Amino acid sequence: MGRRTHGLYKARRCGIARGVKVGSLVALLALLVAVPVALAAVTSSTSYLNFAPNGNPDTTFWRNANQTVSILVAPSAGTTATASFSSDGGATYTSKTYGTIGPAAFDFLVIAEGSNAVRYAATDSGGSSEATKSPGYVNIDKTAPVTTATGLAPVSTQTDDAKWSKDVTRTVTLAATDAVTGIATSGVRWNLRKINSGSVITSETPSVTFTLAKGSGGVVEGANAVTYSAVDWAGNVETTHTGYVNIDTITPTTTPSPALAASATTGWRNTPATVTFGWTDASSGVPTGGTSYRVNDGNPTVYVNPFTVTSQGSTKLTYRSIDRALNAEATQTAYVNIDETSPTVSAATAPAGSSGWYNTDVVVTLTGVDALSGIAKTQYRLQADPPLLWVDAASNQFTVLASVNAAQTFQYQAVDKAGNVSAPGTLELKMDSVKPQASGKAASGTHGKNITLKYKFTDNMSPSATGVWVKITKSNGDVVKNQKINGTKAVNKWYSFKWKAGSKGTYKYYVHGLDLAGNTSKTTAAKITVK
Repeated sequence: MGRRTHGLYKARRCGIARGVKVGSLVALLALLVAVPVALAAVTSSTSYLNFAPNGNPDTTFWRNANQTVSILVAPSAGTTATASFSSDGGATYTSKTYGTIGPAAFDFLVIAEGSNAVRYAATDSGGSSEATKSPGYVNIDKTAPVTTATGLAPVSTQTDDAKWSKDVTRTVTLAATDAVTGIATSGVRWNLRKINSGSVITSETPSVTFTLAKGSGGVVEGANAVTYSAVDWAGNVETTHTGYVNIDTITPTTTPSPALAASATTGWRNTPATVTFGWTDASSGVPTGGTSYRVNDGNPTVYVNPFTVTSQGSTKLTYRSIDRALNAEATQTAYVNIDETSPTVSAATAPAGSSGWYNTDVVVTLTGVDALSGIAKTQYRLQADPPLLWVDAASNQFTVLASVNAAQTFQYQAVDKAGNVSAPGTLELKMDSVKPQASGKAASGTHGKNITLKYKFTDNMSPSATGVWVKITKSNGDVVKNQKINGTKAVNKWYSFKWKAGSKGTYKYYVHGLDLAGNTSKTTAAKITVK
């Protein structure tokens, strides 16, 4: 039979109807014997209702499963029935004789795909036969159609296979075919599609071309799922497939790590920077090699691995990313500002003081110097053990009060904008706001002869006094001597000088001086009696 499979068959006995009485049957048989009758020739018919007419495989008569064709044979009286069946247009036949006299039914199974031309005929054992009958075609199509999609991506992932595009209008073609090599098939009846979670759209053509536009028909930014399938005239349904229209109109964002400076004068650091570029993109993603950068306006470099900037000073980096949809980020600019050199610092006092002595409040001004990043702040602390915390100097100044009346040692330092710290400086401030006390001893002598006058200084801090003056007055207040005594006088020690009175009487003498902080002494008058 070639490629076709003949109909399998089974025969059924078509018996006399139930309910006929035995007596009537006997009378009927006697009548038939007594009266000569012309015997009827063999006849056949079929109860199958789905033949395609005129040998035309028209779309209405296709079936998607094996078909059973029943041939009913009525043989001549007293004979057995034989049926011959062909489903390949008479090229080959299958015949079967029923073993019992009388009518019989034969079932033939048609299983071959395609348009099967049915032929059948009946004969009986009495030699009666009939002409071959051609009732039509049994059309079987068990194979679902296949749709070829154009304009769809197989995935919606951040890969090149997703065919991401920034075009907001896309054309898709779904072309369905229903073909089995070498045989006829029913053909495509419907083309079905659905966009995202929308309703199913049916097209009564094998091929359909349609346009998807962002913002219309449920099409959105990002991945749009198009599910599709086809149905043929036999009712075979293609397995549903899904393709994607992936739309990305948003540019990516590149982020460097560590965070870089926005200008050449900010964001200083004191170590080399290993720069890593990362990106974010809501839809298509940035492919390998999609990020590039330039150093100090040099040649563009495709970013592959982290790189290290070691040069001191400011290094300019420009960079951008392009995603798979070819959305190009605007060029970004950032800086790697490196300063590994410590600053220097100095201190000045106002007033200047004398050898570190002060009798008024002192304003200390700290001046830091840094050639690259610049000074961020200056700091100070009172020297102590254990060390105290550093205090930021507001406007690079701090004030020490004279009223502390003590010697204090301060440390100070400068911190640059990269975090480098200077070597600390040391400043000793001897704060003394208390006046020294000058006092003399009462003395007596004879006029015209030297009289020894004694004096001394006391002070809370200063070890000595300078600028010593002695003033001697008469009892009426007239000044008879006003003399400077050279040299520095230690405190708490008696000193003396000689003086001759020109006449008898009572005199007073006063001694005053300055301590090392410049405080003028308080003076108590001492009495001189001259005879």
